[in-house]
Amino acid sequence: MSENSELLNLITKTTAYQDYSTVHRPERTLYYLNDTTDDDIDRFFRGELPAVFKDRKGQYGSYDSPGLYTLNNNKRVLGIELRPNDPDIDYPAKLDTLSMEACDLLYCDFCYDFIPSTEDVREIFLSSKKWFEEFERGKIEEKEAEFRYVTYAESKRTRIILPIIDNSYKFEITTSYKNMTKEELLERIIRDPMMTTPNWSYMFEKLSHSRDEGIKDYVYAYFDIKRFKMLKEIHNSAIAVQFMNRIGKAMEECEWIYYGCRCDNDNFAMMVKDMPHDVLEKKLREFFDSLSRLEDNPSYRVYFRCGVVDMRTSLNTCMGVTDYAKIAHKMCDQEVNATEICYYTDEMWENDLWGKKIRNYLPTAIENDEFILHFQPKYEIGTERIIGAEALVRWNYQKKELLFPNSFISYFEVDNSISVLDDLVLNKVCAIIRGWKEKGYKLLPVSVNLSQKQVEQADLAEHLQEIVDNYGIDHDLIEFELTERIAYSNQEYMLNVMKDIKSRGFLISMDDFGTGFSSLNLLAEMPLDTLKIDKSFVDHLAEEIVDEKNLVVVRHIITMAKDLKVMCLAEGAEERIQIDALKKLGCDFVQGYYYSKPIPVADFEALNFA
Repeated sequence: MSENSELLNLITKTTAYQDYSTVHRPERTLYYLNDTTDDDIDRFFRGELPAVFKDRKGQYGSYDSPGLYTLNNNKRVLGIELRPNDPDIDYPAKLDTLSMEACDLLYCDFCYDFIPSTEDVREIFLSSKKWFEEFERGKIEEKEAEFRYVTYAESKRTRIILPIIDNSYKFEITTSYKNMTKEELLERIIRDPMMTTPNWSYMFEKLSHSRDEGIKDYVYAYFDIKRFKMLKEIHNSAIAVQFMNRIGKAMEECEWIYYGCRCDNDNFAMMVKDMPHDVLEKKLREFFDSLSRLEDNPSYRVYFRCGVVDMRTSLNTCMGVTDYAKIAHKMCDQEVNATEICYYTDEMWENDLWGKKIRNYLPTAIENDEFILHFQPKYEIGTERIIGAEALVRWNYQKKELLFPNSFISYFEVDNSISVLDDLVLNKVCAIIRGWKEKGYKLLPVSVNLSQKQVEQADLAEHLQEIVDNYGIDHDLIEFELTERIAYSNQEYMLNVMKDIKSRGFLISMDDFGTGFSSLNLLAEMPLDTLKIDKSFVDHLAEEIVDEKNLVVVRHIITMAKDLKVMCLAEGAEERIQIDALKKLGCDFVQGYYYSKPIPVADFEALNFA
């Protein structure tokens, strides 16, 4: 056993194993450093490449990434595969070469950046082979090849590649069909190879002939797993498949569910018995609660989105229950760490139509520069001077009417449209600050909101930095604002995202504090610059008879923020009585209509720089 074997055993059982796949690699020539040292290998895994490889990486197509090759004599060398006899390739001189015949390869990806030994790689291969044969229902064998293993290290991801017998997987699948009975073939049609749950073909048949099954009335439910992509990334594809099969088994075991299926990806559907909404709601909640934790990692919580429609709704229109349920399903994006169940209403159809219309129009709106920014000033209470601003987007829709965020933001959050808008806002803010810099104005930080979709984006901090650096402005002039709901979703992941952003010199604030279920332990770890007290607490300060309990909460939030060396800012102050109360409670900063509503950038500049 190698020194990494204990770590390997642990991570193979938990979260390190990321994914596997097979691919055919054409004939290649390996150019390698025969005198590769342990120091060379260490530097390789830190992302430092020898110049001979660095200049050729990614220049000539597939397989031209430098890798650590384990040859048949167990010698490990750094090398790069290149197409032979290609006049467009600048082949490296003074390197040893090895001809590599075409063969199939098994890819195994890991999220850990330790350097696997030959023994580690062997264990990884056997583990991957097991998963492959179990879930893909094929058979793979090692191939006598010119090399044993290849290890790539890219972006904290370790990839191990092994040569396997050509076409063995395809041969296994092809010949098995010839020997199948009619019943076995039908089973393959209605059940995906790696799933024990019936597929959409099965459900479609049941929906089309429900009366033939003796079903007069039913309710149709369409649901998926929230942040399923993140579940796969944190754990692995095999764990995800196991969990989806567990969902299928749970559907089969519920007597109130007529039929269940996996539609595609992580989307499922059920035909359930018709019953009063409150009874059905209770049953669905219990069903999803029973699936809310991973068996392999009980600390990881799983939540669902479920759209529900009864059979009668579709009888009066031209649309089917599947369409209505999907519309209701789209409405389930109000809470991050909660299972949401939405029942179809006619208003949902109208909203869905509006959402499709504006998402389709978004590229044209951006081209026409229809999105504009308003800045809401942030004030220091004691001096009543402006210390910054929050950028808020408005939409001059088709140059005809001004739309506020509640008319379009939630519709853009359905898909990646919101990330496009987030980037647009950040670019506009940076351009404005650069303009202030060129005019010699005193520069103030401006906060920009990050959406849930955007924070799930890979390499987010690097992406944000690239945008800001294009404008040549200091990072501490941009404050990225997260709502409490987003900040506490998938806590470990979000903590890493926030630390990455903070390490690049940007400011971070938490919006709407006090509206969710904050963990004070986690709050202490968050690299926050500003804590924004939610408007709901500030509203109570304007009441004739002030709620003493509310005062206690606000006072403790302010004290806690100061003890954590975090700036505390109160949102939504609209009256002088609120300003005075906040000042008395020790709050130094405020944002709200009392001082200024969100105003056009030109008005903000006149207010602050005049």
